[in-house]
Amino acid sequence: EVTCFAAILGNQGATVVRQAVSSHSVALHVRLGSVLPLDRSATGLVFAAYLAPERVHTILGRNLEPKAKQLCAAVRRQGVSTVKDLLVGGISAVSVPVFGHGSHLEGVLTALGTTGSIDIAIDGAVARQMLSAAKAIGEVLGAISPLIDER
Repeated sequence: EVTCFAAILGNQGATVVRQAVSSHSVALHVRLGSVLPLDRSATGLVFAAYLAPERVHTILGRNLEPKAKQLCAAVRRQGVSTVKDLLVGGISAVSVPVFGHGSHLEGVLTALGTTGSIDIAIDGAVARQMLSAAKAIGEVLGAISPLIDER
């Protein structure tokens, strides 16, 4: 019961292309077409983690800061990006990569909610569900399983 969305990489960054809004009476909403920063959002950090540094530099207009580089390294190790109050205070998110044929990063799935109401543990229920969904989508796109370990 959290808002989820899918993003692809556009020429300006992580671009929201689909969403499913929580059925709660108060739900977060992300505008379709919104561009999220590669260095300050869970979604963007997944893209930054798997893109060539030159591509990240082109999109950002600069290199990643050391803290963002550390976060990207964690994303590559864990297969999950979690943030708390990074882009917007009071909002936390869990993002996972979706790989396709040839282990190519096709997109990112993100779940977001108000801080404290969403489980952002890398081994928590939300991360496990997101990883499972990303794996299923990846298989349809021709990814060789298992590219993402289910936690």
